Amino acid sequence: RGDYKTISELSISSIKTIAGYLCITTEFVTSSERFSDTKDYYRGERLSKICHQLSAKTYINAMGGQHLYDKKEFAERGIQLQFLKPEIINDNDIHSGLINMSILHLLMYKSVSEVKELLGLYQLI
Repeated sequence: RGDYKTISELSISSIKTIAGYLCITTEFVTSSERFSDTKDYYRGERLSKICHQLSAKTYINAMGGQHLYDKKEFAERGIQLQFLKPEIINDNDIHSGLINMSILHLLMYKSVSEVKELLGLYQLI
């Protein structure tokens, strides 16, 4: 929809477009802009600083972050770290390859209402 100068700008626009398509009204902020004072910190420490600035007691990350972030380190900083694990819906989804697919893949095979339902099926671990 625009002239993107970076992959980051394209990614941000894509996320906002998909959220709009799904009628998700979450406010998105760009951490490099809103929390520029944290840019010199590394991964977990940076996220902890952002959480503290937002008065957040919990940080939820995708499952892939388990090899990046340590729950104990977050706890030492007063933040509960949890990981979002999607629930398997049924055998058809497993056999059709829809488990662990990107949101774009889901949107190709499922209706908006089905995708919104799937987004609500998860466990926090």
